[in-house]
Amino acid sequence: MRKIYLTALPTTEVSGVGLVYEEEVEKSNLAEAKESPQFAEVKNNRVEYNESLRRKQKSENFEAKQAADKALDDAWVGSRQIVLGLTYSPDPVVREKATRLYAKLDMYGSGVEKLKDTDESVKISNVLVELDKPENKQLIIDLNVKAYIDEVRLRAENFRRDWGSLESDKEAFRNSVSATSSRRKLEASLMAFFDFVAYSAQYAPAKREEWAKLESAIYSRYTTIRQKYTETKKKKDDTTPTK
Repeated sequence: MRKIYLTALPTTEVSGVGLVYEEEVEKSNLAEAKESPQFAEVKNNRVEYNESLRRKQKSENFEAKQAADKALDDAWVGSRQIVLGLTYSPDPVVREKATRLYAKLDMYGSGVEKLKDTDESVKISNVLVELDKPENKQLIIDLNVKAYIDEVRLRAENFRRDWGSLESDKEAFRNSVSATSSRRKLEASLMAFFDFVAYSAQYAPAKREEWAKLESAIYSRYTTIRQKYTETKKKKDDTTPTK
């Protein structure tokens, strides 16, 4: 008896095999297949699996934005510490300039990096606007800290750029269901339905020929998907340089 093996297939191909099942069943004249609980499981599990992949992508987006937030935090804290250190310079001119510049960086006190994302972003943006004033730009140049302030500006822009969908991505991250778990359910239902079709092709009281046609159609397209993946993987492996 033919068997379907899905474990080695990549993420999208597993869903693709599920789509093959749905297309071939709908093309068939087998109401018994279309209305079977096994086919209902395939359709329901494929929807759940695809949704889990979308949630997983949003989770990954959220994780990337967490990294952007940390990069902004590090740049902000680092610039404050550098300027604060200069307020203890043995050079009185440097001390005086650093004290004036630090007062701008300290507009909102310490701990800005610990605020909620929107509050942090707004407050750092306000500080950067203040630092754009000519007298403050000159202090930054005189104290040779422009690279640190520029880094804060860059990280703040990157964070704001990604801000739009952050809240929905957070929700997806909190509610994400393991794509691995959903995949196992889909794989199990795909194999169970194929076994059901193969069994019916041999032992159904009627329409065995129709069942056999459905079995062959599904298996043929499954085999094509598997072969294409195997060939693509082999080409990739062959072109990957060895260490």
